[in-house]
Amino acid sequence: MFEGLFEPAHAIIILVIALILFGPGKLPDLGAALGRGIREFRSGMQETFDSSTGSTPVESGGRSLATLACSCCGAVLPSGAHFCGQCGAPTTPEA
Repeated sequence: MFEGLFEPAHAIIILVIALILFGPGKLPDLGAALGRGIREFRSGMQETFDSSTGSTPVESGGRSLATLACSCCGAVLPSGAHFCGQCGAPTTPEA
């Protein structure tokens, strides 16, 4: 359905339209603001993830629901995660 939707020609057209709308002086500022916004969004999501998992594991039926660590990149994963959110590696099933 979306095959061929974004090709190099489309990127060039988008850049030309952005250049016409914002001018060559504003494009670096626009790119910096976009990068800053993405960075703040990612840090906010990480803070939300950290606060939602908490630092104390919850007991349920004798099993600890503590967070797991990815065996590939070492990222902290919530219990029950099937894939790593950073590298995409599948988690190993609990024994």
